[in-house]
Amino acid sequence: MYNGARTRNDLVKALGICNICESCGDKVDEALSTACKCKKVSMQEVLLAMKSGADTVEKIEEMTGAGSKCGKCKKLLENMIELGY
Repeated sequence: MYNGARTRNDLVKALGICNICESCGDKVDEALSTACKCKKVSMQEVLLAMKSGADTVEKIEEMTGAGSKCGKCKKLLENMIELGY
């Protein structure tokens, strides 16, 4: 997702924000709730697809569109599958 950010602190650094003011906090929250920035697919949409049987990145892509443009979110999708979300 954002330059390989895996934690909230990594995300704050990747976004180049302070994470102190409300505006910056909103940016972090938005980034954390987004699975695919290009296709504007939320984490919730991916989770719903997974609950509906999408057990591969390809199936998530078919159901939501996530990962079908630049592919940067595919690692996130793989991690979600691997962790069993």
